[in-house]
Amino acid sequence: MDERWLHALRNMTYGIYVLTTAHEEKINGMIASWVSQVSYDPPLIMVAVHPNRYSNGMIRESGAFVLHILSESVFWHTVW
Repeated sequence: MDERWLHALRNMTYGIYVLTTAHEEKINGMIASWVSQVSYDPPLIMVAVHPNRYSNGMIRESGAFVLHILSESVFWHTVW
């Protein structure tokens, strides 16, 4: 497995995640709190998105999303 994937999965923590997705001209983002690593090889993660969420439909239409992991230092600098 690519060392970058190993580094990313190894450093996944419980915290605040922002999930973004886009389809055609629409863009959307949401806070995701239920994120988990599923496997190393292949590198898979799981994100739970409620079926009623706007993002869910966009992910189904586009087949893609991006998961942004907010670090503690970014959070504290932003909030405080």
